Amino acid sequence: MDCVDLDSSVPDWLIVHPGLLALFRELGVDYCCGGKSLRTACREKGLSPQEVLARCARWTNGAVPQVPSRQHLATEKMPGHWLLARMGKRVLRPGGLELTQKLLTELAIGANDDVVIRSDRQL
Repeated sequence: MDCVDLDSSVPDWLIVHPGLLALFRELGVDYCCGGKSLRTACREKGLSPQEVLARCARWTNGAVPQVPSRQHLATEKMPGHWLLARMGKRVLRPGGLELTQKLLTELAIGANDDVVIRSDRQL
């Protein structure tokens, strides 16, 4: 099972536990594409990260582990715009498809290229 913790992005939380969307909306937690960690999103709203973590555990009937894990999600489980945000794309709207295509064109990734993610950066 994939695990998430307070340092995982809010979109990652929703990939693993889609049912938490209603809770995040209720709490006003930013769940959009920017990839903020749950800890950061809670602090921005003046919420205790530990209390939100406990609510997530209750909301999912204990499916959220109380001990944080550093496991990462498989990228093939996430929507493309979340993956691009995790890779560093910070302007997600306005621009949409046009900006995404420009970014990918400027990268000029070819069939012989390997896309490597730095291991010191959390995806």
